[in-house]
This record gives sequence, C-alpha cells and structure tokens, in this order.
Amino acid sequence: MFGKPNEKQLALINSLAKKTFTADDVFVFGGKSAGDRIIEDRYIQLSKELLETFAINAKEGVSWLLNHSWASFNEPVTIYGRTFDARLQPSADQDETIELEIDKYIPRSDTTKNGRSANSIIEDIENGVLFDTSIGWGSNKFVCSVCRSNYYECNHRRGHKYEDEDGNIKLCYIIAKNPGYLMEESGVFDGAYKGAGISMCSAGDVFENKKGKFLVVDELKELSKDTNVFGVYTSKGQLTTFIKKADHQKVFAISNAPLANDAKSNEKLNKEKGSEESMDKEKIKALLEKLGIAYDENDTFDKVSDKIIETWEKHIANMSIQSVEYMSQKQASEVLGKEMTSKEVLTYAKEGMAYHKDTVDNALAMGVKALGNDFPTETWKSTFASMSIQSVKDIAKTWETQAKAALNAGSRLSSSGSDGDNASHEIPDDAYKMKK
Repeated sequence: MFGKPNEKQLALINSLAKKTFTADDVFVFGGKSAGDRIIEDRYIQLSKELLETFAINAKEGVSWLLNHSWASFNEPVTIYGRTFDARLQPSADQDETIELEIDKYIPRSDTTKNGRSANSIIEDIENGVLFDTSIGWGSNKFVCSVCRSNYYECNHRRGHKYEDEDGNIKLCYIIAKNPGYLMEESGVFDGAYKGAGISMCSAGDVFENKKGKFLVVDELKELSKDTNVFGVYTSKGQLTTFIKKADHQKVFAISNAPLANDAKSNEKLNKEKGSEESMDKEKIKALLEKLGIAYDENDTFDKVSDKIIETWEKHIANMSIQSVEYMSQKQASEVLGKEMTSKEVLTYAKEGMAYHKDTVDNALAMGVKALGNDFPTETWKSTFASMSIQSVKDIAKTWETQAKAALNAGSRLSSSGSDGDNASHEIPDDAYKMKK
C-alpha cells in the first residue's frame, strides 16, 4: 500500500501534523514492521503485549528515518516522515502467529536533507529499490521461555535446550515484554545492500553519536536486571541489541554457539547436532593461558565464566592505583580556544552541568505533556544522562510538536462550529515553548 492517502488516512495524518495537508501533499506507505517469531541466532521474541505497545506508539506518531541515522556512526538525525496508524493481524508466515503493520507518511518535498530529498526517497520506495524496514525499540523486561522468570536471574541460557519433568526438550529463548516502547522506524538498505547501517555491528562493537556511547551486546545474561536494552529489528527478522555504554558492567561471551549448563546436557546437545563442538576449545585455552587461569577441557561455559570473573575481581581488589584521565593545559587550551585556569574550567563545567539538568527536566516534562502518564520518565532520564544538550533539545522539540498537535486536535473537536469559534480555541505556539 503506497501512494495518495484516502480520506480516513488523511484525517489521521492531519490530526498529528502541525499544518493541514491535502492528499497531494503527502505520500503514504505501509507494511509489515515486526512480528512474534523467535529471531534466529538471537533467540529473542517480541511478545504480543510489547507489539501492542508498539502499535499504540505508532498511532501516536513516531519519527520515520532513513537507515537508523540516530544510531549510526557519526551520522546526524534526519527525519523524513512519521507513523500515523498501525495494527496487529494474524501472520501468514509459518514461524510466527501475529505481525505488526505500521502506516507511514512522508511530506513531498525537493528540499534536501543530508544529501537526500523526500521525493528521491519516495521514488526509491515506488520503484522497489528501498523496500526493507526496521524499527528501533527499547525494553527492560526479558522473560525466560523455560521457567517464565526474569531472564537476568534464572539459571537458563538462551539457545540451550532443557529437559523438563516429563522428559520433553524445551528450547530457551528470551521474551521481550512491557515496559517497552517504539522509538522510531526506518527505511533500511539491508535487503538491497547487505551489511548497511546498524546491521554491520557485531557483539562488542562500540558506536558513538550525540546521544552518547552505545555497546552492541549479544548475551543479555551478564547484564544487571534493570538494564535498558535497545533493539533494531528488521522486517526480515534480523536483530541487533545494544545498551548505553555507561550501563555496561560485564558482558562476556566465548562463542555464539550454545553450551549447556552441565556435561550431560552438553553431551546430549552435541549428539543432536552431529557431535558439533559448542566452544572453540583452542581459543578458550589460549585465552585462559593469557589470563593465567588453569584450563580444564571438561569445564562448562558457566565454569569458564566463573573463573574469568573471579580472576578479574581479584585483579580489581589488588589494584592500589586507579587510572586517571587528564589533559594538559596546552590540550585544554586547544579544545577551549583560549587559555583558562583550572578554577575557570571547573566553574564553567559546574554551570554546564546545571544547564544540562534543567534541559533534561524540561524535556521530561514535555514528554509527559505529549504522551501522558505512560511516558517512561526514568528510562528517558537515564538515556539523557550522557547525551548532549542539543540532542536533548532536539528530542524534546519532537515531543513539543506532539503535545501541540494533540491539544490543538482536542481544541478543534471541542469547538462549537464556526470559524470564529475555532480560532478562539486554537492554542498559541507560546503555550508549548520549553523553559530556556
């Protein structure tokens, strides 16, 4: 579905937009954005309740980007369109039961943003060059499919198989649940150009932008239970998960291949896989030798992990000198553009921290104003902590627009009819401005 909006779609678009569009002003398109299949190699499933939340967020309107520029290496945020409607429906695919469809609109324009115009993107969608989509989302609740408890705290690991009391073999995978939210949707070149955008990241990679530093993670088991995990999920079932670098404590993975929690189960799994080894033992041996740890070929993944963690903790405990980052006066002068005393630098830093806090508080207040009591204040507060002031303002500006659209829509609905009445109920722009 793409082209001119019908009457119902245009009404939904105009209820979100700041200006009134005609059918010729916008291009609409939609399709499958996600589903509840168990994602291959990652063993993660988006729950129905989380997909329902995504649908609600999409109806409220989230940004439509090109190639996840918000999370890519050194690329600025560029918004070309917006979501305006969504629905869950039965899936025809064999490995999933429901799918999320999201409708988007792009205002037609020849104005270029970072080298691309909206009309050039629309043309790529129409001729089939740009056809894959990907959603950016967040969640901090992950449940184990085997024991239905918090995955961070249970004894099971995703990708492993476990035998229950009745002798049935169950696969462990992670179920992502609420609280969660849809951050954005993007057009990506994953289908047409393999490896583009965020899909080029692998576990352990660090990328940085104006929102801070992010670490790509594969195994969630080593994270603390309150860690907020972000995900980039394509309609082709690929997934990249990452966290704020500041939230990283210990992320350790020997191999992407499963390793059972005990020798008996591991032997059973290897037989089922044609005696395929679950770990590269030579690499493990070399790693342990470098760390000064005794190697035992009968060690399980958990045993090896415990040895490395124990060695690391002893190393930390024996450290008497902590590393300190510093800059010379010459380096500081080059960065600041003039010579300054340490006292002057600290004064400006203190004022900057206060300004950053005020900017974050104003942004969070605008988020609540735009999205209501369901707005995830603490999640965004944590996200904003390492973001620049300008980036916080940019996001807050989007919420300001949403708040204005929602209130003005309510004002129009409550108007009694005449043009004069509508004008009297229109809320002025000053009502939405954030504190400076």
